[in-house]
Amino acid sequence: MLPLDLPGIVVTHRENDERTFTLHAGCDGRPESCPGCQSDNFIGHGQHPQEIIDLPHHGRFMAIQLVRKRYRCKTCGNTFFHPLDWIDDDHRATRRFVDRVAKLGLERNFSEISREYGISEHAVREIFNNRYREIIDTTRFEAPAYLGIDELNISGAARGVITNLSENSAIEFLPKCTNDVFRDYFTKMPGRENVKAVAMDCTKRYKDMVREFFPKAVMVADKFHITRMADLAVDGIRKEVHAGIDGRQLKLRLKKDKFVLKTRAANLSDWQRGRLEEWRSDFPDIGIAYDLKEEFYLIYDAKTRQEAKLRFDTWRANIPSATWKHWNPILTTFGNWDNEVFAFFDVIEAGGKRLTNAYTECQNGLTRAIDRLGRGY
Repeated sequence: MLPLDLPGIVVTHRENDERTFTLHAGCDGRPESCPGCQSDNFIGHGQHPQEIIDLPHHGRFMAIQLVRKRYRCKTCGNTFFHPLDWIDDDHRATRRFVDRVAKLGLERNFSEISREYGISEHAVREIFNNRYREIIDTTRFEAPAYLGIDELNISGAARGVITNLSENSAIEFLPKCTNDVFRDYFTKMPGRENVKAVAMDCTKRYKDMVREFFPKAVMVADKFHITRMADLAVDGIRKEVHAGIDGRQLKLRLKKDKFVLKTRAANLSDWQRGRLEEWRSDFPDIGIAYDLKEEFYLIYDAKTRQEAKLRFDTWRANIPSATWKHWNPILTTFGNWDNEVFAFFDVIEAGGKRLTNAYTECQNGLTRAIDRLGRGY
């Protein structure tokens, strides 16, 4: 016996195959009044066959082939179908079916839902949009105490990314990364005066927008964008050394094992440490570059702004003049963004953590993964 619980219809017969349960039914009884004018002066006006989709049962799709009566009101002249509260007429499905699909749309991708529930992906999207479009279009997340700003190149264009670093949650994924799009969003963001600090990469337009919309907030240059420059500097020196080597095997090893130079000293395995010592002996410039990178990372272990500045000055003094050009991007960034870089040591979140954009970078990684999974839909 199928668990219908759908009042107002009478099932005439059933059919089923390996994929689908089909119920043939007609309307039961007569409405009490016209839904438009509440008059009881109406007559039959034919009938209309409808296919109503219901929730799957025992792994099979469910379809109700309903012959639905139609009436014409003599008082207001309108026609109407036999009223059945459990039908969602916009989607020709039961309300419980629409509720289930809309809820799952918050948790799973539309293609997966369409396969499981026997409807097109377009139909899933329509159900989701009709249920949540107003919420999506009108909801404005209140500005958090700690805000993250970044951009992500995906689907052929740069997109704006805004995150709540106080609670490690996404706030908005903007369709473009232009100043106009950012400004339009920030203009409508409630509670902007409550933002204490903003983490971002060293981009002048971000700095200008933060000054405009969050004048009380401290700007913090993201630690990971800066430390990444140290890895790039070491790799640049490695490429320069690689270009000057004649031995094919040695060149190949220096290229294949380059990830050793990106590994922090504390995380090196025994064979990686051995390989690094070989390179120190054969290519002193690479050993010096690796040590400079490690010293640079230690700047961010400082407890105070003053200690960090002292470590930075010491580190800069140790750079050999021959490799200065590889470290110049870091030196330029510290020169132009001195206050924002060292603000990292001033801002401490609840729980004693320093403010970084690490969550935003993690969110970007998840977005890229979702984009890859979505190809071919």
